[in-house]
Amino acid sequence: MQVRHSQRCNEPPLMCWVITEKTGEVCCAHCTCMAGLGETCTHVAAVLFYLETAVRINGQITGTQKECEWVIPAFQKRIPYLRVKDIDFSSPGSKKKGIDCSIAASTSNAPSCPIAASTSNAPSTASTSNAPSCSSQHQQQHKVTLPNSTELKSFFTDLSKCNTKPAILSVVEQFTDQYIPKTRSGVFPNTISSLYNSKYLSSNYTELLHICDSVSIDFTDDMVKAVRTETVKQAGSKLWFKFRAGRVTASRMKQACHTDPAMPSQSLVKAICYPDVYKINTKATQWGCKHEVLAREQYKEVQSRIHVQFSVEESGLVLHLDWPHLGASPDGMVKCDCCGSGALEIKCPLCNSDQDIEATITSTKSCLVSAEDGSVHLDKGHAYYYQVQTQIFICKVKYCDFCICTFPGSGPSMHIERIHPDTELWQKCVEKSSHFFKLCILPEIIGKWYTRPHQLQTTADSQSASCLVDKNKLLYCYCRQPEPEHGPSSEMIACDNDQCLLKWFHTTCLMLKSIPKGKWYCPDCRKLPEFLVKRPKKRKIEE
Repeated sequence: MQVRHSQRCNEPPLMCWVITEKTGEVCCAHCTCMAGLGETCTHVAAVLFYLETAVRINGQITGTQKECEWVIPAFQKRIPYLRVKDIDFSSPGSKKKGIDCSIAASTSNAPSCPIAASTSNAPSTASTSNAPSCSSQHQQQHKVTLPNSTELKSFFTDLSKCNTKPAILSVVEQFTDQYIPKTRSGVFPNTISSLYNSKYLSSNYTELLHICDSVSIDFTDDMVKAVRTETVKQAGSKLWFKFRAGRVTASRMKQACHTDPAMPSQSLVKAICYPDVYKINTKATQWGCKHEVLAREQYKEVQSRIHVQFSVEESGLVLHLDWPHLGASPDGMVKCDCCGSGALEIKCPLCNSDQDIEATITSTKSCLVSAEDGSVHLDKGHAYYYQVQTQIFICKVKYCDFCICTFPGSGPSMHIERIHPDTELWQKCVEKSSHFFKLCILPEIIGKWYTRPHQLQTTADSQSASCLVDKNKLLYCYCRQPEPEHGPSSEMIACDNDQCLLKWFHTTCLMLKSIPKGKWYCPDCRKLPEFLVKRPKKRKIEE
């Protein structure tokens, strides 16, 4: 017998069989699902219920032996949008009873309704003059007295004392302030995603760049504190994703600094602009999140022995007034009387989870390197080093404790390294990430440059692409200007797509600081599937 899945209705049905005695005793059963191998699963139970119901129904009178009855209306597939007061919440069974009562009331010699008769403890076949009619009782059941203003106010007040937020209170003037989104309350800064404007969906790349030049992102110290406080749960907070959207965060800093702004990684752009959609949910991240609390407690226990008045507290997303396009979410903020304030970054690698820290250091996948003097430190070229430096400068702290924790059978094993500010690296990070933000992130945020449908230019466009200013000068680029004759703005770059309609572009219009090496495709052509950058596969970094 075929049995459908309870939730995955589109998958092929399962095959079940049951062997029973005539008495109903179950001898054996089997199902093709995983649990069915043990001969006990919900699908086998469904078959048994089906058999019991079939036997019970078939043992009763046939359909032709019963009185005629109205068929209960089927479920409606299309439900129109209506106001709450216009929606009928009656079940099909209730509707049928109402129809029966209406028919009975319209017949003068009809007996009283079975419902009414049963209510008055009279037999359904008997007709009594004192029994209430179907029509009158049906109306009495649905007659509701409208509440007055005092009763409504009292009801809404009691409703507001619940721990939840009832939807009805969002339209009651007395309680509407509680339903204003936090991002619009004035306590928080505007999200970068709010810069989107549908009128820019038809703008070309250079037009978007000029618009991006005029964009300013401002907020106050109080807003920074509010964001940090409300996003302490990090991935468990919706606001954490909202304020991360469009910002180059610490974990993405190295990628942002090393991608080519002339041909950026589109997956990186999408991950930064839409963090709630492009979530990282691998076994490595699940392992890290699961053991982060235990690692933090172990770190606190170790550090409390050597520091005075040492404390660790969780932190949300931290923003900086000078670099509003950046953000950092350290795993903790540390403080002690002897060293001052610092940040904490915890890593629980899955690949070395059952090894002690010494084996992790010597592993080929380790982010740690050994110096000539035998000391071990974080590789300065690793993405973790960029992440830690970003946290130091964004959080305005003196240091960051980088902690790697593994969990062998003997107990937690930990490596703790105190990393201090690297000003030279940070200056490069700020410059490159700002350039990347302006050329790659903002065009996507404002006009969906990388995610909008690509539209090929028409023949008329291709003809206009080669129109003449005079007999000797052609128009180039998005700006439709001729080739500059002198000066630094005279540099032009050609798209390597032979079918490109514009072909030549001014480097100044694209805001390119230098001519890219290797093949280069214009902002339009690089979105075509055949010209997407195929980057070599690298070892995944466990975050």
